[in-house]
Amino acid sequence: MRKWILVVLPLFLVLSPFVFVRAQQEHTEVYGNSEGFEKKIYSVVNIDSDFDSSSVLVVMDKKVGGINKVHDESFFGNFPKKTIKDLTAITVGIKDALIEDEEFRQILQIQIPENSKENVLNVIRQLEKIEGIVYAGHDYLWHFDQWGITPNDPNFKFQWSLPKIQVPEAWVFSGSNYVRVGIIDTGISYHPDLSANLVAGWDFVSGNSFTAYNDTVGHGTHVAGIVGAVINNGVGIAGINWNTRLVPLKTDFVSPTGPITFSSTILAAVNYAKNNNIPILNASLGDLTNDFALKTAIETYSGLFVCTAGNNNTNIDNFPHYPGSWGGNNSTYRNIITVGATNAYDARWLYSNYGSNAVDLFAPGEEIISTFVDGNGVFKYESLSGTSMAAPHVTGVAALLMSQSGLSAREIKKIILDNVDKVSSLNGYCVTGGRLNAFKAVYARWLAGWCTCQ
Repeated sequence: MRKWILVVLPLFLVLSPFVFVRAQQEHTEVYGNSEGFEKKIYSVVNIDSDFDSSSVLVVMDKKVGGINKVHDESFFGNFPKKTIKDLTAITVGIKDALIEDEEFRQILQIQIPENSKENVLNVIRQLEKIEGIVYAGHDYLWHFDQWGITPNDPNFKFQWSLPKIQVPEAWVFSGSNYVRVGIIDTGISYHPDLSANLVAGWDFVSGNSFTAYNDTVGHGTHVAGIVGAVINNGVGIAGINWNTRLVPLKTDFVSPTGPITFSSTILAAVNYAKNNNIPILNASLGDLTNDFALKTAIETYSGLFVCTAGNNNTNIDNFPHYPGSWGGNNSTYRNIITVGATNAYDARWLYSNYGSNAVDLFAPGEEIISTFVDGNGVFKYESLSGTSMAAPHVTGVAALLMSQSGLSAREIKKIILDNVDKVSSLNGYCVTGGRLNAFKAVYARWLAGWCTCQ
């Protein structure tokens, strides 16, 4: 005989960066039937387990599964009962399913007035003796396995930008030691919070590898820390990547007005990345010159080139700032990402350049604490503001995505831009109208497995 009942289809809801993990439940089966009842399953009594101290779950035998026992309290013995709830009760509005009668088991929840784990165990033992009950057991606690991680780096609590873009949740990917990130900047010092992730680079001014680590300005060291400061070492800050390799590509000349460089020097750094298979470049620099030679070098670079929008409070659609103005909808080969800066309230940082056509997205850039070295070679941590701080947030997320093999620069760019947080205050200021979200990008990558871009 067949009977139509209503069955709740399992729904897996992506509510937050969590997944269910079942608390351990052991059981033993006792074989041998009496009067046609199913073999009983006995729960292992363990008072130290995590379970509800006022609730018991009961699975009825198939033989009596169609009989409603909710209101027949005497069936379950003479212990005090607060409520008996049928967890398999028919619910209107859910999809019908045809199920064999003999496959149906009624599952009940018995609430007990006394809040005591010892009492729960006693009740379970009483219920196990009743014919028609296949199983009586704890209402076990299920735990959420959170992806978000809090590292032990003491200054992590001051890194407002990482929770803002959901980096801790994105740490389901931790990065990879095989992913090298080139930092075209003022060099990267052997800061204690960076040295473990530093690899060989080049000083394109002095023409050697050793002075690539001689950052007398601190700018490149600060940028590098955002991307890949060592995490969970009990020191300083946390970078966006747990594992990555930072390549110092030193291009600056010292001048009375600060560090400067030439197109040819940046071009040499880009070509170095091409020849040494460095898949991501961060260039936190810019100027007004539309240099076709440098543009050609960047466009023919197969990796991802992340650059800044600039710090002049200017619309770079109308008043260009290069290389940033080559990004956005202007990027011929789609490997350039141009980044503006936001503050902790998701508003555009006061001095950040913008452009609905040239700037791809925004990222945190105001009062960003990171690794630093001063002119006397003293290692420290400083808060700096600028699009120079925003760009390495995007670079860091790109490195997380790059750690999963099979993604091209164009695919990574598409994933990042397709998964920003839309922010009303940024509407009209950039192509996406949004601010970087690391978790959304990583989760989209994780769900898709791979991406095909047009």
